[in-house]
Amino acid sequence: MIHTTDVSTQLTSFTYEELQRELGAPPDHASWSTNDYSSSGLTRISLYHITTQRFTGHFIRIAMNPLHVMSQSADPMALFNPADFAELIPEFDELLRTITNVELPSLPYWLACRIDYASDACVGNSPARPSADRYIDLARRGYLPVGANNQSQAGWISFKAGNKSGSVQLYHRGPALRSRFTGLDEEIYQQADTLLRLEVQCKKGRLSSLARKHGFPDRSLQHFMTTPCIGHDELARQSRRIFGSFGYVSYRKAASQINRNDQLQRRTKADILNLLKAVEVEGGIVAAQAKWLQGAPISLHFAKQRRSVQFSNTQVLRLLRRLAQVRQHLVVIPAAWRMGAIEHPFPSFANQRSATP
Repeated sequence: MIHTTDVSTQLTSFTYEELQRELGAPPDHASWSTNDYSSSGLTRISLYHITTQRFTGHFIRIAMNPLHVMSQSADPMALFNPADFAELIPEFDELLRTITNVELPSLPYWLACRIDYASDACVGNSPARPSADRYIDLARRGYLPVGANNQSQAGWISFKAGNKSGSVQLYHRGPALRSRFTGLDEEIYQQADTLLRLEVQCKKGRLSSLARKHGFPDRSLQHFMTTPCIGHDELARQSRRIFGSFGYVSYRKAASQINRNDQLQRRTKADILNLLKAVEVEGGIVAAQAKWLQGAPISLHFAKQRRSVQFSNTQVLRLLRRLAQVRQHLVVIPAAWRMGAIEHPFPSFANQRSATP
């Protein structure tokens, strides 16, 4: 479930200068990068040095596709399994020896600077699991974290996971694969058309937090590779942020379930149904709340009546807690889709309690 990873190690000034000469890096540059070795799975090799009043350091950083390093063939559909880390180590170490005569540490002792965890959901294969684009549409209607870029590209959502800690991407694999790779077998493109990918990019900030959480002495790559629950938990955490913990149902089905619920008072039931309808009418909770913040009520049209509704942020939060109690999603399936229920795209992540908050 790992797509790519970046690792780094500190060098002596002598070793740094040796690497500069062997790799052809200009000696007077503070930083330098090359992608000359991308065909072997090392997508970028960078040399850089940092000088401050208190510190001077020389470093090499390598971005790689671990599966490509192991197999020496770029399979655009496959992901690296951390369980294969022991097999990756000699392949990486030997690859470096073919590039340079400079003695560098074995892979386990390089520090992790970035790890991209990923998971694919097979969609579009049944009425309860529609196309990737429809799942992305549903995600946009809910609460996306601050900074979500949900308008710039069809079939794609991306947002920052925190200050310098990483990012999250949700996208349709088919269009993404076609834009990056040409000349593949048509079967591969067709397979990608059925996949919704969730990628969680963990940078230094998040990796440092995870290292502290799990009691690691440092950010050595071996700690993250030999603790597979980290990747699963990171994906589960972001999956719940985007899709919640439940599947989706139509407004009619939600109304039936809520009206039959004995735990909710009559007024609360009415408020919940008005909230669900308002979110459907406005195309999402963010649009609905933006309207309410401007003091504008939302007009709802039912079979026998019309009504205008307006909720404060406090009221919305209270109703969200009630929805969670009755296991109902805030977003209902748009009426135009004519569907009664849609499964959670990543069911294995839906209700798991993460060990890595």
